[in-house]
Amino acid sequence: MDARRGLILALLVGALASDRWHPDATMLLVALGALALEAFLPPGTAAAALLWVASQNPGLAALALTAGTALKKQPPPWKLLAALLANRWLPGPGALLYPLLERTPQAACQSLLSWALTRATDPLLSLVLLLASLTTAIQTRPKPPLQIEQARQELSKAAGKLDSTSAWTTRLLQGQDRGGVAEIVLSIALEQQPCRSAALFMPDEEGRLVPLAYRSPYRQRLETAAVLGRTEPVVQEAWERGKPQHRESPTGGSERIFLHERPVVALPLGKAGVLYLGAPEGDFGLDRLAQLAPLAADALEAAVEQERARARGERLEERVNLMSRLLEGMRALASTLDEETLLRYLEAAAFRLVPHRGGSLTRQGNVLRRWGDPGEGPTLAADLDESGDTLVLVGTPNQTFLRDHQTALTLLASMAGLSLQNASHHRQLLLTGKMAAVGQLAAGVAHEINNPLMAISTDAEMLAVTDQPEMRQELLEAIRLTVGRARQITGQLLSFARGGAGERQPLKLAPLLDGLSARFPVELSFEDLTVIARPEEVQQILVNLLQNAVLAVEGQPEPRIQLTVRAEGSSVRVDVSDNGCGIPAENQARIFEPFFTTRDVGAGTGMGLFLAYTMARSLGGTLELVGSNPTQFCLKLPQG
Repeated sequence: MDARRGLILALLVGALASDRWHPDATMLLVALGALALEAFLPPGTAAAALLWVASQNPGLAALALTAGTALKKQPPPWKLLAALLANRWLPGPGALLYPLLERTPQAACQSLLSWALTRATDPLLSLVLLLASLTTAIQTRPKPPLQIEQARQELSKAAGKLDSTSAWTTRLLQGQDRGGVAEIVLSIALEQQPCRSAALFMPDEEGRLVPLAYRSPYRQRLETAAVLGRTEPVVQEAWERGKPQHRESPTGGSERIFLHERPVVALPLGKAGVLYLGAPEGDFGLDRLAQLAPLAADALEAAVEQERARARGERLEERVNLMSRLLEGMRALASTLDEETLLRYLEAAAFRLVPHRGGSLTRQGNVLRRWGDPGEGPTLAADLDESGDTLVLVGTPNQTFLRDHQTALTLLASMAGLSLQNASHHRQLLLTGKMAAVGQLAAGVAHEINNPLMAISTDAEMLAVTDQPEMRQELLEAIRLTVGRARQITGQLLSFARGGAGERQPLKLAPLLDGLSARFPVELSFEDLTVIARPEEVQQILVNLLQNAVLAVEGQPEPRIQLTVRAEGSSVRVDVSDNGCGIPAENQARIFEPFFTTRDVGAGTGMGLFLAYTMARSLGGTLELVGSNPTQFCLKLPQG
């Protein structure tokens, strides 16, 4: 029992306690028990109990009937208080006050019969009145209370709202992006509230509310507002306050986008934006629109977040691709030490790394290299190093370079600066090496030519002072031999200078090897193979190797020289080995140097292996010492 009924019973008990008839306990318990159990007893039971009490104590019956009617109808407190006070000063007839105030026929009939019963003295009349009271009380059960019917109606409305919400949610989930969701929101809103204009305003990157989707005859004004970042005044107000705005006569004047529309509604959709509806006349029902608002807000916010996630994914993929192109460019720059090649690689890497129409590489304001069409437009620049080298890229007039482009170009420029420095150092090292080689060659040539010249000079002086024919003949023969040795040295130098002249051509090795076997004591083991080379250079390489082998096996009890030829991949391998004294470890690193020899003075020039090594390189092959005891040289030439 709620607090209101408890208050009513407390007032009833107080009134009964102060009644002048002083009812006995039995009748009081009957009256209160019938009232308390009314909800569980058959219809009319409580009324019959009150009628019995009325036959014993009219005042108690009237007061109990009034309280019972109040309990059943849940009257306003002032009606109950008026009935209790009237019964206090006028017992019996005072009970009629409440039915008159309540204006219910059933309550009035029950009160009149109870009051008549209290005045009846004839037993037969009392019986008739008692039967009438029972007949009035025992009726068909009344219809459900109004609140139950209202609850049913509310439940029906709630079920309808749930169905609508489910259908709207299904439609909103079909939107692929923010624009698609916005169009669905407009469609649902126009279905619920037909009007002339419907627009969805959403914040742009600068936080300004601009129309994203709309259906309105003011299309041109909406497009202009989207470009200029303008919005409808009532929309801005709803956005700032966070509450729906309904205006019968909106203000704003010329600042309005939707002219001559009234009334208008601006419905905020959380952080997603504001829904605008406007019509030239009529009224708006906000219940259905308010039901749509949270669904639209959630759908739009989810679409925005999905677009951001997609943009982050695309940005990450673009960064990965940018890093891949950067690494490819750096790898190309690190693959060469030639400055001109580096500049070409830098140009190609810049084009792959950052889209642009032209560029240049400048040093102290002077252009080292220019490519494309570097006209007017936005520029992107990066310093190669502290020396003043700058890489400048020029884009098209409507192009926008990103921060990632600047970072990638800076890294590429740093790598290019380092590669150019390495190329410069390499060039200096090569120049230094060439100068050292030229100096060494000049010293060797001077030494080798100076010995014959000194011998010739000495023999010529002796020839001038002697008159003996035999002596003169010996001196002339010595001069002739010395001149021949000097001619051999100069011939080898000229051969070295002319190395690489002429086109390489297919050369069968079998005839060449047969000719060598006739001149040298060599054991041949070869396949009939063809190389791409110049015949005279191949012959000179093999002759030099065989001559060294012949000198190495001198004095051996069983001298042996072997020459084998076989295919090895795309090359032809020629091995020349002997069982001579071998090459000491301290001399192995110098055997291919010009003028280096271990023979006695005058016995060798030191140019044979140097010339052989140089010729092998010029033919696209190699010459290596692969064994020192016994000695073995390996010559590899391209196979034809």
